[in-house]
Amino acid sequence: MNMTNDEQAALDALSKAYKAYYLVSKDRKATMDADEYALLCAKGYIEYVKSCQETYPHWTIVGTAKNEIRILRGLIECYEDRDFKVRPKTSNKTRWSL
Repeated sequence: MNMTNDEQAALDALSKAYKAYYLVSKDRKATMDADEYALLCAKGYIEYVKSCQETYPHWTIVGTAKNEIRILRGLIECYEDRDFKVRPKTSNKTRWSL
């Protein structure tokens, strides 16, 4: 992939967000390595954005990656408290992103 420095930085940040999401959401039977999962998802997302740029040319890799990171952070927030006897800690931002 020919990527600019900004796009590479967005890919790295997106990969870290996917890794954090995987680590908080995986179950004990997870067979994939967290780094492998993160890289696979991040590259898949970048390919998806590039395919969508034909229809939506104003979409940028950096902008959509930042949006995906925001959504992943909201999902991670949902997993912070796994004690279901207590109401989960969710913010308005989390509710909106889901």
